[in-house]
Amino acid sequence: MSDESSDHSKSELKETLTDLIGFEFKKLWLTIKGLTLQPAKTIKAYCYGDRKKFVSPITYFLLCASVSYFLTSQSGIDERSKKMGKQIASETFSISEAKQDSGYLRLYIKKWGLEKGTANSLERKEAQASVEAFLESQNGRLLMGLPSSLLLFWLFFRKFKRFSQNLFFFLYTDAQGSLLTLPLLLVLPVYSGTIALMTITLVGPLFSVLYFLFVAKHFYDEIDSSNFWWRIITYILSSILALMIWISFIGFATEAFLGWYYWYF
Repeated sequence: MSDESSDHSKSELKETLTDLIGFEFKKLWLTIKGLTLQPAKTIKAYCYGDRKKFVSPITYFLLCASVSYFLTSQSGIDERSKKMGKQIASETFSISEAKQDSGYLRLYIKKWGLEKGTANSLERKEAQASVEAFLESQNGRLLMGLPSSLLLFWLFFRKFKRFSQNLFFFLYTDAQGSLLTLPLLLVLPVYSGTIALMTITLVGPLFSVLYFLFVAKHFYDEIDSSNFWWRIITYILSSILALMIWISFIGFATEAFLGWYYWYF
């Protein structure tokens, strides 16, 4: 009787978790295993109708992004990379930033007086620093770069696969690439120096790119090698350029908006 009750409780707990999360743990395991050992075959299977066996690409992407964000936050890599980035930026642009801040300070004092003008200048500087820290973080770059990368990927490979198939490939590989680099975060608490931080921030994205290239070569096997490598390399370079332009635009737009906001309010 107790065994039946225990089995019933386990079954009920499993059903509850499945309803809350939206997929079965068996499907999650098969998805992780497939994308690790046979990624191209797994993505093709999902694209061509085997939908019940694997977690959907968007669900898997959101899950991996959440896990990555949590572990990244807990490991402190985001805070350390922000601190290192701010230190490099302050050493590189300290003179120009000081002139910029003093310029805003003079304008605000002229309009609002010494006390409120100084307060507004400090608040503007802190708000801009928060936005820049987010844009410099791993999660910020992922969020900012995702729309443009997805659009560019579709433009380069729309002749060979349907939009949905390109989308599934992109979401699966991006999610799995970030998931496979998570073990690198275990290095940070052990080797907490600058070298460890730089290794993680450089090796992680490099590993994700190599995984992406490997899977793409086998997923788009109908493309001849020369055409494939031309497209994929051009896509990667275009994505990096688009990300740099987009982040720079967001930075300038943020600076202009905050300058206007603290001038009038």
